[in-house]
Amino acid sequence: SYNFVATGVEAIQKNKMNDYISATDASQIASAAAKAVRARKKVYYAAGTTDLYVQLKEGILAEPNVFIDIRGAAELKKISKSAGAVSIGSLTTFSEIIESALCRKNLPLLVEAAKTIGSPLIRNRATVGGNIANSSPAGDSLPALVALDASLVLRRGSAMRKVAAADFITGPKRNILEAGEFIESVRVPRSPSSPAASPPASKFSIFLKLGSRKALAISKVSLAVDAVVKNRLISSIRIAAGAVGPTVVRCRRTEDVLTGSSLGDESKIELAKKTLAEEILPIDDFRSTAEYRRAAAAALLEKALLRAADAPA
Repeated sequence: SYNFVATGVEAIQKNKMNDYISATDASQIASAAAKAVRARKKVYYAAGTTDLYVQLKEGILAEPNVFIDIRGAAELKKISKSAGAVSIGSLTTFSEIIESALCRKNLPLLVEAAKTIGSPLIRNRATVGGNIANSSPAGDSLPALVALDASLVLRRGSAMRKVAAADFITGPKRNILEAGEFIESVRVPRSPSSPAASPPASKFSIFLKLGSRKALAISKVSLAVDAVVKNRLISSIRIAAGAVGPTVVRCRRTEDVLTGSSLGDESKIELAKKTLAEEILPIDDFRSTAEYRRAAAAALLEKALLRAADAPA
């Protein structure tokens, strides 16, 4: 089978104009990055290289640069849970997220999004940290992470900071990473258990996307919905849309329309569709038109809400 990692790293190593460094833990990554920044070189982190290899072949990487091979940093490949959150190392592949019992139980929305990314071959190589750092509004993990209210742990040298996933991307291919900084992990809050005396609550988590074909397609529109339902009333809901603006769009006005409504309430669904179409910011490009994206996003929302209404209590 085609090996993106081997091919990407070999291409980097053969390019005499680039420096290549291999790091085996987060401290080595931070140290190598800091040294490169002091030398006024652009830092690229090589993990799955499914995006980086394409950029390398197209000759669009900044010069002078340093490539840090971070594949050997085992500490960045762990999935763990604490009392309040699930932590996913930035080098975790999408196949590992799909196969993780911890993610399937606690983060079904992220698992569903991961299943739509590329092909099995791509999912075996592509990492969650790379998908986030690539900073495409069409990146399929990003709407799910925003809807889950996830945060990112960023590291630069010995300094760490935590930022909301919703605040990470500032525009297409742009983000808040500082020179030499990298994503160490993703933290997703776990839902607290309902008290025994409370009405039983259930969650529905749905990820939907539209592309030019069923697989191996960049999203024209994607939608992530994460909600809590009690007695068939939506007690809370978070909605995030991808490929409909310069960043992933958290649809708070649409959330306000639906909060407190009954599952399957047709008038609320219609109002929510109208509100969603108004609050996203799509553009015309070579993949689709703004008009299509507005209509498609509204249709995906309706599909998600009707699916939730039809689900067994």
